[in-house]
Amino acid sequence: MSERIRESNALLNYRYNYISYSDLAFTAKLEKVVQKVQRILGEAKDPVLTLREAEHKYEDKYLLAEFLGAVAVGGWWNAAGQIGVTDSVREKAVGWGRDGEAVMLRFEMKTSCKYFGKETKEVEPAVELVTETAAKRGRKSTKKSTKTVLKVTEHSWGFEGTYSLSLYKGSDAGVKEAVPISVATCKTTLKTLKGKATPPHPESTTAKPVDVDISFLVRALGKDGEAARVEIDRSSDETHTPRRNKPTEELSDLFAGVYVWTNRVWDVFRTNLPSHPSKEATDPDSIFDPVAPVLRKDTGTPPLPSSLLAAQMDSFPTFHSAAAADNDNDDDDDLVVVADNGSSSSSSSSEGGPATGTKTAALCTRREEHFLTMLNHMMELSLSYRNGVEYLEATLMRQLEQAVGRQLAPADFGEYMQHHYASFFNEQYRPRMFCHSVRREGCYPEGVISLDCNNSKGEEERPVEMFQRVFGRQETTARINSSTVVTMEAELEAHCWVSHAFESERGVRGVLKAAARQFSCYVVMLGKLGPGKEFLPSNALIVKDKDEVRIPLEVEAIPTPKAFEVAVSSLSPEQQEFAEAYRVMQLEGSLFGVAVIQIKPQLEELLKLPTASLTKEVELTQSILQLFIDYHIPPDLIM
Repeated sequence: MSERIRESNALLNYRYNYISYSDLAFTAKLEKVVQKVQRILGEAKDPVLTLREAEHKYEDKYLLAEFLGAVAVGGWWNAAGQIGVTDSVREKAVGWGRDGEAVMLRFEMKTSCKYFGKETKEVEPAVELVTETAAKRGRKSTKKSTKTVLKVTEHSWGFEGTYSLSLYKGSDAGVKEAVPISVATCKTTLKTLKGKATPPHPESTTAKPVDVDISFLVRALGKDGEAARVEIDRSSDETHTPRRNKPTEELSDLFAGVYVWTNRVWDVFRTNLPSHPSKEATDPDSIFDPVAPVLRKDTGTPPLPSSLLAAQMDSFPTFHSAAAADNDNDDDDDLVVVADNGSSSSSSSSEGGPATGTKTAALCTRREEHFLTMLNHMMELSLSYRNGVEYLEATLMRQLEQAVGRQLAPADFGEYMQHHYASFFNEQYRPRMFCHSVRREGCYPEGVISLDCNNSKGEEERPVEMFQRVFGRQETTARINSSTVVTMEAELEAHCWVSHAFESERGVRGVLKAAARQFSCYVVMLGKLGPGKEFLPSNALIVKDKDEVRIPLEVEAIPTPKAFEVAVSSLSPEQQEFAEAYRVMQLEGSLFGVAVIQIKPQLEELLKLPTASLTKEVELTQSILQLFIDYHIPPDLIM
């Protein structure tokens, strides 16, 4: 498997396991965590409740978000201490963070496979062939046993894997000054049966280093390098909720990186070692997970992080002697048998059993099991922090829905604003529905043209309320083609639609509707309003005889003035000038225009008839329209 494919699989695993949040599953898990926390803190002395069970204020959610961050950071450093991060290493990292340097954690692995020699053995089969001869004429019956001795040639290979953790600052250039955290070597003997002396593994391999940025974890330790703290600035413009703020976002992104890093380290073990500890041997459930959104019943505040972190330390499996782990590798039975196809087996690996008739032992010792158990615990801390802050946001949404009685949608915000427009604006400035009758003065409407909207969930369409300004009768031109320019004089109106949408949704979409009554007709032209009050039509259609037309409008967002200013701030003067000129063109050409032309008044003008003379001449009007629309008769043949 190539390195790129492994990285892609790790990212897919992250997206599936880390991003997906299930409120039901986390709530069920939280109930079990609460029971553990109560046993640790003393249920009678300091009972705790989940956030949804305890009475609390909005500020308590911020305190709980900071508590989750502090406990997650402290728990990660506790786990890191179990795999070699000593106090001196942590102080070194804090010093780099204080100087503004990025702090990187790197995992590396190298393997080698050397030929020891071969040995030919005679292997007796487990089945013995016995032939029995029946007795004849007083002779006794006889038995004859036959055994086939199989000569097997075994090739011995010495496999060695060395993995290490180190800390370095800045980019790859800082690797030369890396601080080693831990180095460990696991050894075993591989044996191939029969065949030529083909190495079961490459003679030497060096896995691609696996790095993760832990700068935020270092900065969260504070100046003393001991107590973990995460502080959320409530007054910042970037702070919206206990979940949606800069510190929480940064810590969530960091733990997402830790989650991917641990997956990739696991993948290096699985890919480069012929056997590895089973999942049962590295189960992190036996270690207490201190990251839980709980509140103390009496005070309504989170418990002290130090008490939960101390309980986490007490739950770590006992492993302090590296010499004891090294002695495991000196066992005389430290063998892994590799068959002719190169597949390995190990008695401690959950991926397969040992070869038949051969005694095997583990390549990975208690040291590797402990190391991978701590990695699994780091993954659990990452998931628990993500689920914890998402639980805060879900609780906030749940309480808001209970307060208003329903789940809010963008359309609800539109209704909310319409309700308040009545108190914000005078009558003449209030937004009005975009719904206009196509009619001659003093006559019955021939049709209706309107702008409705719906959202991505397919709710019922509703009229759009828009701010509008009437400019009165204005003269404008419309270029039909390269040789035809139409001059129009009509009422000119400008409309402004404020559309509401959530960041995660597409929002509402506009639909232009045009309908005509029986024996009525008019032309609708769609386009843009260009410079000099020139109308630039792109589409046109005739609506007649009870036609109902729906035209979905695809809108394209352009940057706001503030976003545009930020985007061009780092461009060259020439590029800025071009971008500003292009934006002017976009703004001038982004004004959507609709022109409505009534046909009957134009026919009367063409035929030099009195005004409204075709109103009651239904058959004549239909015949003339048929000549123009179906047969394209030139006007000269009718006049």
